[in-house]
Amino acid sequence: MRLIDMGVEPYLVASTLIGAMAQRLVRKICPHCKKASAPDPAKSPADFKPAPGEVLWQGQGCEACRNSGYRGRSALYELMVMSDAIADKVMKRAPTFEVVQTARATGMRLLREDGWCKVRAGITTIDEVLKCTAV
Repeated sequence: MRLIDMGVEPYLVASTLIGAMAQRLVRKICPHCKKASAPDPAKSPADFKPAPGEVLWQGQGCEACRNSGYRGRSALYELMVMSDAIADKVMKRAPTFEVVQTARATGMRLLREDGWCKVRAGITTIDEVLKCTAV
């Protein structure tokens, strides 16, 4: 929709765009001081509910990470692949939320959802995902 706002004709966007990607960098939990922690469901965001007994990870801080608990970066990705259904929405100048709904129906995962996958995999923390994907 940004391309259309910038003056590109909808038929050009629909016919030439293959996909669109967004990415954000999050800090990775330091592997040297990584410790398991039990998440508090009451303090979890509404769109992330840890399963009972699920273990999440936090960096405790050490010399290797300069006591930050984080070392390195990882990317969160959101990829929308152009489909006929999305192209149709673009041609009709549908609102952004409709384009996103259509893309999600065809398998697009939002940045925040990718972040929750990385939290569950022990790569980053809830706080990092919230900071980098503020709504």
